[in-house]
Amino acid sequence: MTDLATGPPQSGSQAGRRPETIKAVPVRHPWRWVSTVVVLAIVADVVYTVATAPDLQWEQVGKYLFGPLILQGIVVTSHDSPAL
Repeated sequence: MTDLATGPPQSGSQAGRRPETIKAVPVRHPWRWVSTVVVLAIVADVVYTVATAPDLQWEQVGKYLFGPLILQGIVVTSHDSPAL
């Protein structure tokens, strides 16, 4: 019978010897770093554009963002969410 931990029974000079240890080399992911830099640059550009937009009326943004219906929707959503 084959034991999953030790493999099939061996005979001869291989009996009782352990296999060589595997030298694990971490895999490099350079494109992850490149994509991270690209995404951060896009996010920074969007934040800069919104923050410096001359025609953006911050009073209106605050009025709609913190309106009673929006806040009520946040409360209802947060109570129905299984993650919280």
